[in-house]
Amino acid sequence: MLQFILSGLAIGAIYGLIGMALPLTLYLQSGLGFSPLKAGLTLAPASLVSGLTAPFAGRLADRGGKYLLMSGMALYAAGLVILVSLAGPTSRWYDLLPGFAVAGLGVGCTMSPMQTNGKYARASWMSGS
Repeated sequence: MLQFILSGLAIGAIYGLIGMALPLTLYLQSGLGFSPLKAGLTLAPASLVSGLTAPFAGRLADRGGKYLLMSGMALYAAGLVILVSLAGPTSRWYDLLPGFAVAGLGVGCTMSPMQTNGKYARASWMSGS
């Protein structure tokens, strides 16, 4: 039962991590008046940092995955706090760069360990092969 509850929380966390892309894109386009290309390029550092961090976080997940997972969530939350504190009606794309970089680091430290922990937490007969 506990695994079922934790799995539900993990799925909720994944939707929360991915679900922030739409409100941020809408804010950049509607609130700040960015073009779609400029809004996408403003969000790109988060994806780049996440993509560079994820392979290393996946390897580290074998040693202490739950602590890496918790720190990744904390980094993602810190990145969003930085974004909220820096965002304003006159914000430029480079003003938001630190928040997106920290949020991307948090996503990279969250997704890979979550998948690694999920893979090793299930019984081998449930794997499908």
